[in-house]
Amino acid sequence: MAPVAYTEKEKILLIFLVDKDKMIENKRTDAATVQQKLTAWEKLSQEYNSRTHIIQGPRTSPQLKKLWSNLKQRKRKANTELRHEKLLNGGGSSAKEQNDPVMEAVNLAAPYMDIMLPCAWDSTATATSE
Repeated sequence: MAPVAYTEKEKILLIFLVDKDKMIENKRTDAATVQQKLTAWEKLSQEYNSRTHIIQGPRTSPQLKKLWSNLKQRKRKANTELRHEKLLNGGGSSAKEQNDPVMEAVNLAAPYMDIMLPCAWDSTATATSE
């Protein structure tokens, strides 16, 4: 049996549920927090699977965790490509900018992800004239 791909609605549902439970994105790694994260993922999986009108079939917590990881990775890659494109054209708007609702939802659920700190002496700085 071939794996069923996630629909856009399923991805947005997962993002909404992850955003609702802040324990999932907690950066601590001590034993108690790891156990709380596992419990949070199980609870999220149960809530996700209870939405039978949206989902195509039941998903396990490792499957949902992997989807969340993949979504974050795709968002980081898109941000990197966007920054690279802006560097190539001198800091103006990029032709690669997209209005993908799933990636916008990831950005809202994990706004701290892939933050770029400005540095005037960095190789990625853009020249400005006064």
